[in-house]
Amino acid sequence: MDHVKIAYNVLDPGMLKEMHGLLAYNEGEIIGKLPAYNFHPKNELPRNLPERMIRTLIGHKHHVEYWFRNSLDETLFHVDANELRAKQEQQKFGEEDMARPKEFPMNTHVLYISIDPEMEGGELVILPYSTYIKGRPILDNKYTPLEGTRAIHIKPKENMLVYWDKAIYHGTNKVTKGRYRVSMMFSEWAFQPDTYDKHHHWMSSDAKDGEWIWT
Repeated sequence: MDHVKIAYNVLDPGMLKEMHGLLAYNEGEIIGKLPAYNFHPKNELPRNLPERMIRTLIGHKHHVEYWFRNSLDETLFHVDANELRAKQEQQKFGEEDMARPKEFPMNTHVLYISIDPEMEGGELVILPYSTYIKGRPILDNKYTPLEGTRAIHIKPKENMLVYWDKAIYHGTNKVTKGRYRVSMMFSEWAFQPDTYDKHHHWMSSDAKDGEWIWT
C-alpha cells in the first residue's frame, strides 16, 4: 500500500558504524540520556550525526522532529503528533485541551539502527487504515482496534527504514528474547510547532556527566 513503505540497507556501512558508536547500541546506556524531543528546522544546517543522516535520507524540504528508543517493552497503539504540547496541557490543566486542534506531522519514519540477532518479538504493528479518531486525546493509552482491523506486523531488521504518511495508529510488541532493539524515529513537519522552538541542536561532543548541551 502506498502510504506504508519499507526499504532495506538505507545507510552506507560507514554512517551505520558511526551511529553504532554514537548510541552505544549494545548496552543502550546513551539512549536514555539523549534529549527526548529534537527538532531540526529546514533552513538550518545539520549540526550532529543524526541530523546529517536524516538529511542524507530525505533531503531538506521540511522541518524534522526526531527521537530514539531502545525499549524491549510493548508500546501501546498511538499516533504521532505534537505530543510535547499535549504533555504541557496535561501538566497545566490535568488533561489535554480537546477543544484545541491537534497538530500532526506529514509522515513518520522508523530506522532500525541495531537489532539483537537473537531477538524474538518486538515487531512493529501498523494499522494502515486506522487513522486518528477526532476527539480522542493524543496521549491515549486506551485505544483498542476493533476485531478484524487490518494490521501489518513488521519484524525489525538492522538498517531497515519503515515509512508511513498518515496519522495512523501503530505500536510495538514486547521483546521476548534479546538485549537491544535500537531505533530512531523521525517525522517531517510542514511548519514548526511553537512547542519545539527550543528543542533542537544538541552536540554529542559537548556532553558532560550525561547532560547534553543545546547549541
